Amino acid sequence: MDVLVELGAVTASVTVEADDTVHAVAEKAAEALGAERVALLVDGVALTDEGLRGLDAGDRLTVQEGRTFEDIERITKAFASITKASITELMSLHRPPPGVEAVCTATCAVCGEKVTNWSLCVRYLLRPDLYMILRDASSAQRLADLTDKQLDCVRTVVNDPGLGEEVMQRKSFAAAAFRKWLGVIWEVEARVRGLTLG
Repeated sequence: MDVLVELGAVTASVTVEADDTVHAVAEKAAEALGAERVALLVDGVALTDEGLRGLDAGDRLTVQEGRTFEDIERITKAFASITKASITELMSLHRPPPGVEAVCTATCAVCGEKVTNWSLCVRYLLRPDLYMILRDASSAQRLADLTDKQLDCVRTVVNDPGLGEEVMQRKSFAAAAFRKWLGVIWEVEARVRGLTLG
């Protein structure tokens, strides 16, 4: 079956075999479009092997250069460690341990919200749709839309040795989960955008 792959204004046709994986189709798409590393997206969300089986001939896939399926899978896996219980734990902290506020502030920045103190963080955490917002922030399209300022907030947290995952686990398991997610986002985006990791 042939599907269309689009990278900006360039469109190509790619043949999807019954036993193909997303990785194999991504390689075909990269070759057809003259790109190196690509992720395949359906409505801004990374295509999975299961989703690949649901495609029909002529379907259109968006190709995002730079981020691979593996990148999005790593971010999604890190996001899976964030639960609604994690959010509840953070909201219950009246005076968070040092570093927890910085992690939450960077998390809010990734979601497009500028917060400057703990009470604003908690107010944001109280949003009933927060879990959905966080999940959306993990999508390939939203990552591509992150501004330099948003990424700078993430970089500041990730590069601070006092805010490492292990350090955060001693303070708050919830904050450690958010820190892990931020760390993977930073690694992927720094590579894609050619930024220095350290």
